[in-house]
Amino acid sequence: MVLNLEVRQFICLDCNRTFSERFDFVSESTNTTHRHTKWVFMLCEKQPISQVAALLGMGYSQVAHIYQLGAESLISACDPYKSVRNLGIDEIALRKGHGDYACVLVDLDRGCVIDMLPFRDKERLIAHFQAKGEAFCNKSNI
Repeated sequence: MVLNLEVRQFICLDCNRTFSERFDFVSESTNTTHRHTKWVFMLCEKQPISQVAALLGMGYSQVAHIYQLGAESLISACDPYKSVRNLGIDEIALRKGHGDYACVLVDLDRGCVIDMLPFRDKERLIAHFQAKGEAFCNKSNI
């Protein structure tokens, strides 16, 4: 599916630079419409990225990029800590024997990972929670 748009180019008379017309319904980072991007993301939630790419005649990396952007915006739109009543903290080795560790924060009631931090030391973990603010740290449900 292809949408052909005639994009006008303009020249700034002050600085002599050229720039192109932008459309509010086209995502700059994916060169697809917002509606198409949402559709691709929804398809990726139901089936593997490789199948979505084949179905739509798109490249795997483009579909993966669209899915990653959609997931990041979905995560940033909600507060993963909001409904947490019991927080589990664990560490994992990213690469065995190399000293690469990460801290995994888990909602124990729902059994799902809510955050993964690129460090595991106590001082930075305390700083991470303090950066969320005093109201967050004083919640009685965490």
